[in-house]
Amino acid sequence: MVNEKVMMSAIRARRRFKAIVRLVIENLAWLEEIEPLGDNIRKNVKLVMRKHKTAKSLLTLREKALLNKPAEDRTDEEKLLLYRRIGGLKCFRKYPENVKMELAGVTYFAYFGPNRVIVREHHYAHALYFIISGEVIATTEIIDPVTYDKVINNMGTMITGQTFGEVSLLHNLPRNATITTLTPTEFLVLKRGDFDRVLKSTIQTMWDHIESIMDSFTYFNDWDDLTKKECCVIAKIKYYKKDDIIFGDGFGLKQWVYFIVTGKCQMIESLQVEVSYVDGKKMYKQYEPAETVSIKVEQQSMDKSVSVHSASKKSPQSSITNTVTTGVKKE
Repeated sequence: MVNEKVMMSAIRARRRFKAIVRLVIENLAWLEEIEPLGDNIRKNVKLVMRKHKTAKSLLTLREKALLNKPAEDRTDEEKLLLYRRIGGLKCFRKYPENVKMELAGVTYFAYFGPNRVIVREHHYAHALYFIISGEVIATTEIIDPVTYDKVINNMGTMITGQTFGEVSLLHNLPRNATITTLTPTEFLVLKRGDFDRVLKSTIQTMWDHIESIMDSFTYFNDWDDLTKKECCVIAKIKYYKKDDIIFGDGFGLKQWVYFIVTGKCQMIESLQVEVSYVDGKKMYKQYEPAETVSIKVEQQSMDKSVSVHSASKKSPQSSITNTVTTGVKKE
């Protein structure tokens, strides 16, 4: 009994020490690369706090400590606290509430500084990573067809709210890219066993639905299976109500492509026109900038160029919106 108490005390001491080391490492990120501190205490505090604000984490130190606690030791109260906190994070919004609750009990917090390799290409996956702050880059190693040298190919970056590792875990495939941190980065990590038990069926159902939609478009006919699976990771299904603006006028995302699955939409084009009156009737003419008109006419007559150019400086008296209803729909 005595030996067991001593052993448990030693284990708790090691855990406390590890927790302190983790806290020190995590807080180094917002103390790095600040301006040199001088004798002015007020200025020193402002410099440190300004850096702290720019690198603010989405989780408190208490929440991080709970997420570092072994899953089997977390109480129902602690799981509920974590569920309320991480359930609203961008990377978890797509999951049902019961899945979020289970994830709160089995995900772990991890922090890595810049230039740390998180996963390596061709290695088998052991965990799923949710980015909760920071930025990472995905790269692959290819052979140059001319020199036959190994070349690093940049595949793009990922930021807060994105995840990586689903394809490898779901289909038991090697990693298709190396992921390296660009900045101090915080993750929530889901181990393979917990992924299989909690998340695998949910993700598979979501992907099957997206893949069935992709199969209904000839656009994806030439895509291989792996590319389709990777597309399922980033694709989203979004529902719009009648008269919602999908894209344009500050709405929508320019870097995304939209496919209409069901329903019907209108494409509306806005035109600038000049208004004139001929025999008392209102006439409309598409407005052209002064530079375009003057360049065309200058080749014919200098006098005509001056007159047309001065007339074209006038602002259009009104504008009109021309609505074009297209037959774009997918039933």
